[in-house]
Amino acid sequence: MEKNKRINYWLGADDMIKLDGQSQAAEMSRSDYIRKLIAEAEVLPTPQVDYLAYADEFRRLGQQFNEYVKEFNETGNFNLHGADKVWLLIYETAERLRLELMNKTVKLEVESHHEPT
Repeated sequence: MEKNKRINYWLGADDMIKLDGQSQAAEMSRSDYIRKLIAEAEVLPTPQVDYLAYADEFRRLGQQFNEYVKEFNETGNFNLHGADKVWLLIYETAERLRLELMNKTVKLEVESHHEPT
């Protein structure tokens, strides 16, 4: 394949060190290594996770649990049954989020700067 298009891109120092190390370990030039990465890349959809809804749910559950702790501090009685139910809901919510994220990947957004040809 003819190589007649040029792309310039910006990397931070850490990313450049990583790229150089990986390309050297593969005994490839930077360009060849990047081409190999592109050729073997699998494009996956961006997750449509409603992070705000999860944050609200965790906040609400945390407040419920804090009510049990407040009651314990004021009365010396701890509602173990109620607290266990809230902890279970927290766990289930975290598990739902984990499963939602496991089935998806985060989209890598790349800004490329290139010269017109």
